[in-house]
Amino acid sequence: YTYVTYIVSMWVWLGGAYTATQLMKAVHGRIDVELVCHYLIAVCVGQCVIAYAIDQLPWLKSWVDGFLSGHGFMGKADDRIYGIGASLDVAGMRFAAMLCIITYLALRSDRENSLARTISYLVSFLIIAYIGNMMGRTTTVGALVSVAYAIWVSLTTKGTSMNVKQYWKVLAIVLMLFLPLVVYKYNTDLQVHERIRFAFEGFFSLAETGEWKVHSNEILKNMYVLPDETKTWMIGDGYLENPLETDPYYTGKIWGGFYHGTDVGYLRFIFYFGIFGTLAFVFYMYLVAKVCMERFKEYKVLFLLVLLMNYLVW
Repeated sequence: YTYVTYIVSMWVWLGGAYTATQLMKAVHGRIDVELVCHYLIAVCVGQCVIAYAIDQLPWLKSWVDGFLSGHGFMGKADDRIYGIGASLDVAGMRFAAMLCIITYLALRSDRENSLARTISYLVSFLIIAYIGNMMGRTTTVGALVSVAYAIWVSLTTKGTSMNVKQYWKVLAIVLMLFLPLVVYKYNTDLQVHERIRFAFEGFFSLAETGEWKVHSNEILKNMYVLPDETKTWMIGDGYLENPLETDPYYTGKIWGGFYHGTDVGYLRFIFYFGIFGTLAFVFYMYLVAKVCMERFKEYKVLFLLVLLMNYLVW
């Protein structure tokens, strides 16, 4: 059922993407990877600003809640901030990918960035990394991968390019301006204090106890449930979501949440369509990235970073 309907939603997404890119082409007279990335950065920063404003302004929250129905990935979240159609882990996954894309564009080797462009990239990066984690802590994965990539580029670039030097200088200056403001809000605003502790729970735990510990990770550790039948390992059981919600003829064991009570990404795939289906899904992700890398050769590293993010977050 899940992937039968996916064929329809896939065409909806492709149609939406085609319409959006054609509008960009009509406005700018061109369409390329960099232009699409700039729009994506603007959308992500915009969602972060909207989410923060909703959290801080009661009248705005009341107005948005009046038309934003439902809870979860596209709706409202009870324990964290949310944008309009952007919430929880799905938002975090998008933000994580965007942090990698921003870092790639800021350190690109094919041409030099202006100072203004580097500043805009890094300000956008910090806004998404800061507020994005309050929406979905998967954003942290993108931040860590981005830092690792920036360090790798700095160590492997011969003579250290202008973009690399400019990147670290601007980052240092922006952090000097940004961090004091965050520290001030953390110590003077109780609501922001709680949001920051939630967003960076792992870092606070590491600093205060010497151990990286995040509540959602602890829950996930108890969700590693392996299949107990050979058939399930090979071809799966056919259930990605909870069958109680999708299969009126299901008579098996009842679990809360997802099938078998697990939200571990690759395990959910194995329960759905087994090892063979999971490998096919992984290979499909690779093929999509391969098509992009062959079509846009100068952006090969960018698509490799996005592919890496897919594998990590799943």
